Amino acid sequence: MINKISKFDIISKLGTSVPFTLNKPQRELLKDMDNKNIVLKARQIGFSSLILAMFTIDFLTVENSRSIVISHDGDSALKLLDRVKFYIKSAEEKGLAVNMKYNSRQEMMNADKNSSFYIGKAG
Repeated sequence: MINKISKFDIISKLGTSVPFTLNKPQRELLKDMDNKNIVLKARQIGFSSLILAMFTIDFLTVENSRSIVISHDGDSALKLLDRVKFYIKSAEEKGLAVNMKYNSRQEMMNADKNSSFYIGKAG
């Protein structure tokens, strides 16, 4: 998983594009994860970035995967999907070919893997 995440870039707190490098809390979460996890979301630790990257890897590499993220409001949902699209764009710039069947403001479909990624708002 860590090797695949390193294929993505992320926007730093300074606003620049940098390689996605896991911080200590992210590494510890990955080390302790299993199939069912409850993560209390602390702010500014990078758990949202990590989970989105993990779902994006599934979207790009796993046949018939369904990644769904629900946000508390519409604006936040759009920002999360923009982050996923940035991950995909950065991987494409490093040579990954992605064949999108469709790519909307709420959902993407990977035609080669028949996988989908949906981000919506609660309610």
